Amino acid sequence: MADVKSGSENAYQDNNNATTEGRSAESTGEKDVKTAEEIPPPPRPKKSIQRRDQEEAEMAAKGGDAAKPDAAKAAAAEPPFGLKLDPDAKVLFKGKLGETITVERTITNTSPDRQCYKIKCTANDIFRVRQPLGFIEPKETVSVKISFMGKAVPENLKHFFAFYHTKSDRKTDADKNARQGVCRQLCLFELTEDKKDDKKGEQKEDKKEEKKEEKKEEKKEEKKEEEKKEEKKEEKKEEEKKEEKKEEKKEEKK
Repeated sequence: MADVKSGSENAYQDNNNATTEGRSAESTGEKDVKTAEEIPPPPRPKKSIQRRDQEEAEMAAKGGDAAKPDAAKAAAAEPPFGLKLDPDAKVLFKGKLGETITVERTITNTSPDRQCYKIKCTANDIFRVRQPLGFIEPKETVSVKISFMGKAVPENLKHFFAFYHTKSDRKTDADKNARQGVCRQLCLFELTEDKKDDKKGEQKEDKKEEKKEEKKEEKKEEKKEEEKKEEKKEEKKEEEKKEEKKEEKKEEKK
């Protein structure tokens, strides 16, 4: 009897141990599931600055009121320009249409670190920047020339120039998308057409009209001369007929 009791007690303990192990396994599984749920998703890859600049340039090229809120949002999300840009105002192109109009900007490095700057525009076919890329030592100032070479008057506030700068070291120089500060300057245009060219064009048209009139007069005179020749021919024919009639009358008398 003692052996039977000891066997049943051992079986009871085995069942209890299996139950506790199953519960512990379930609890550990639940913990693992909760831990997997608590892990945040991987961050989305950020757009590269080149891609962002390309999208902003495309929006600016489209123009209109639809592009202005996006441009304002983009400007608000960008880091402020940490260097001194002079003049810090809209880029005004004023002059005669068809000629190259150049304005100047100066960038001064007011930081204690060596800086790299870069300038981009919204339309490379009508704008030029010299130098668009360079380095500035602390307390150094560089001059940049911006030129407009278009043959038509663009829409005001449609185009802009973007000035970028970042600290120049091994890390940032290797990173093409590094950006520490940004400033955007919109473009205004006050262009006039050359009146001398207009006068020359009018004079050419007047000369053409004069030549046309002269040709018409010459043709009229030629027609008159031909008519006179025809009249003379007719007169000669009539005289010849009269002479023939006279000769006939003389013969009849004979």
